[in-house]
Amino acid sequence: MSAIAQIVDWINEPARPIWWKHAIRLLIEKQKLDAEDHKLLYQISRKEAGFPEKIDNYEAYLTPISSAGYKLEEHAVTLKSLGPIYNISALANDQVLEFSRTGLTVVYGDNGSGKSSLSKILKNACLTRGEKPVVIGNAFFAQPTKLSASISYQIGEAAPSHVEWEYKSDEITELKSIRVFDAKSAFHYLEKEGELDYRPAGLHLLDELVLSNEKIRKIADDKIKLINQPLTLPTLEGATSSSKFLKSLSHKTTSTQLDSACISGQETLDLESLKAEIFLIKSKSAEELRKTINLKIKSITPFADAIKKTQDITSNEFLKDYIKLCDDKVTTHDAAELARAYAFSDLPIENVGSPVWKSLWTAAESFFLTTGQKTTFPPQPDTNCPLCLQKISDNAGTRLARFEAYAKDQTQTNSNKASKALADKILVVKSIELDLRPYESIILQINEKILNFKTRMDILGKSFSEIKSNILNGNIEDLTKCISEFDSSTYNELIAYSELLQSDLLKITDDDALENLLLTKQNLHLELNAKKSILENKTNIESEIQRLKQLQAYSTIKSQTNPRSITLLSGIISDTYLTASLKDHFTNELKELGFKNYTVAANTRSSNGSQLFKISLAESNSIGVHQIASEGEQKCLALASILAELKADNRRSGVIFDDPVNSLDHKWRLKIARRLIKESIDRQVIIFTHEIVFLKLLLEESETVNNSSIQIASLDRSLKNSGIVKNSLPWDALPTSKRITQLEELLRELRKTEQLSEANYNNQAGSFYGYLREAWERLVEEKLLNKVVERFGRAIQTNRLKRLKDISDEDIELVESAMSKCSALFKGHDTAPGLYESMPDSDEIENDIKKIKDFDKELSSKRKRS
Repeated sequence: MSAIAQIVDWINEPARPIWWKHAIRLLIEKQKLDAEDHKLLYQISRKEAGFPEKIDNYEAYLTPISSAGYKLEEHAVTLKSLGPIYNISALANDQVLEFSRTGLTVVYGDNGSGKSSLSKILKNACLTRGEKPVVIGNAFFAQPTKLSASISYQIGEAAPSHVEWEYKSDEITELKSIRVFDAKSAFHYLEKEGELDYRPAGLHLLDELVLSNEKIRKIADDKIKLINQPLTLPTLEGATSSSKFLKSLSHKTTSTQLDSACISGQETLDLESLKAEIFLIKSKSAEELRKTINLKIKSITPFADAIKKTQDITSNEFLKDYIKLCDDKVTTHDAAELARAYAFSDLPIENVGSPVWKSLWTAAESFFLTTGQKTTFPPQPDTNCPLCLQKISDNAGTRLARFEAYAKDQTQTNSNKASKALADKILVVKSIELDLRPYESIILQINEKILNFKTRMDILGKSFSEIKSNILNGNIEDLTKCISEFDSSTYNELIAYSELLQSDLLKITDDDALENLLLTKQNLHLELNAKKSILENKTNIESEIQRLKQLQAYSTIKSQTNPRSITLLSGIISDTYLTASLKDHFTNELKELGFKNYTVAANTRSSNGSQLFKISLAESNSIGVHQIASEGEQKCLALASILAELKADNRRSGVIFDDPVNSLDHKWRLKIARRLIKESIDRQVIIFTHEIVFLKLLLEESETVNNSSIQIASLDRSLKNSGIVKNSLPWDALPTSKRITQLEELLRELRKTEQLSEANYNNQAGSFYGYLREAWERLVEEKLLNKVVERFGRAIQTNRLKRLKDISDEDIELVESAMSKCSALFKGHDTAPGLYESMPDSDEIENDIKKIKDFDKELSSKRKRS
């Protein structure tokens, strides 16, 4: 597991502060944390500690951090292609940049060619150490909502995968195995503040986390100093619960607990009553006080009984019973009606089945039974009716049987019972009355003992009347609402007051007992007085609780800034990664790069909770490397650190270098080129560069290193777009033969233009002669002078001088003639119109190409120029 993967697993543990986690998240994405980052981290720490901070996207900060690209590598990942590209800068959307799976791919692009835009895509898609660059759309058009590119890659020997990468969208995990390095990455490895310290990927995260801890600890310390002094609170007498509450105030104290500690309205009333009770106890004997209390109890008892009766029709139990009786009456009545309708349908007269009819039916049955007939009632068909004495027909017999069934049916009996039960309940309700007028005096007395007692009694009387009215009117909906809102607590408080009087009465057995009661009342008075003091000082106490909460929160934040666990992890990582093996790799890389200006040593040291790989002068303890290392030397040391880490991690995936050298590194160009060529033998190496000299050095070195291969792509731009891919060397790096080939391609274009527009033809022909002139210049240094002296060359090749003895006056005349013509015609010289009335036609241009082509062939074959 890599150092960063280990740090990510560690920071994702539940015990880590959320702001630590977000700090690491930010640091993986960028080189350093700025002031805004530290401000956000402080806000997160406050919210985590309990402050009501409003932070956008806070939930996203709680999610685990991804360690994509930092885990152990099972298979090498290589880049296959980049493109087409959509809506990014001015890059053409029909171009595809191909990369060689093995060896070295060099992408050359001059200023404005799109090289930087392409490398920015890869820095975002792949794994970049340091801050990811911003990707934008075309600056001359409205910014699009989606910036994307097609990317192909290959994992091991598997088939290539093709993905659509989108800026600021989900990461493509597999691409994070490919590393990208640029100048910023180099300084991520080499810190110039005081010393040059190499940090294996990951330790810099812990360094910055420690720095964030220090900043937030200072803020927390400053806040703690401001609120460290307790506020002044009231001094309470005695060992009351209120005094204990004040002493126990902490950050855990809730507003509910504070409210409970304050005196309530009822307790305020009790406090006033206690004063009178204490005076009464002091002024009376036990016997006198017992008589007084007895009178109070006797006056309360009938009043309480009257209130109690209201409970019979105001309770939920009554409501359930009443609703059931109403329902029973309805359902049994409906059942009886169904039975009656069946028994007495299709009759010629009304009211059959009525109570009068039922009396007649019962009388007929009694008479029939006295006749001594042995048949059952009602009589059967073909017998005589006991009333009309006529023969009973079959239809009449059936009807009589129905009458008898109805008379004996239970539904009617049930209906009668249900109606009677409801009527009895209503009679009970009618008998219950609540007249408060006889108790007005006692109500006023109790109002001094029970908070708002008179008002609540008025409400109770009104509610009782509404409930009774709804019962008598059968209005169940309103009745249900009234009973649900009925306040039965008034009665309960009245009973509680009565029981308190009974308790006091039982306690007053003699004068000694009276003294004990007095002490109890005085203690209660002291307790309530203390609660009153709490209420009077509630605002100040709330401020103190808030101070304690803030103090605890800032103390929590401060405790989170302890770097001990960071130091411990840093030590573990250092033991794993800052090993002799890594030091050896670093030393070997310096040898490979030919770093011999002075001797540097790689040593470990600890600093503020982190372990560093310190690069120091081996021969001086007083002067640091940073004091004498040039920018080029620092780049060399950074590259050695990068390559040493790749070896130590045993990674085989591709690696991308964006402008690994610049003009300030000219002394190191060749050494860096040679080292990267060698690295490309073992892994895919991709280099983006705008340095034509560096490109030429890469080409030269690839020819001298066995088993190396190099693929060249150059970038160009049109009038509207950049990133035009050409799978060939740029013009400036082409040898004479390749330049001649391109001149022949230009001739074919000229022949087409010649048929269409004279003005366009003249412009293109002028450009052509500029290229032809440069081709002659390249031929002179490469072939005629046999590369003895070359532009951008590293040395004068004196061993090639022997071939120059065959240079003749004819050679010089041919070159001068061709160069003079080109100089007069190529685009940019104002002298052209004076020397030539018009541009040569395409046939003449073809002949000019033939001259250089023939001369190149002669120098290469007959005169052995290599």
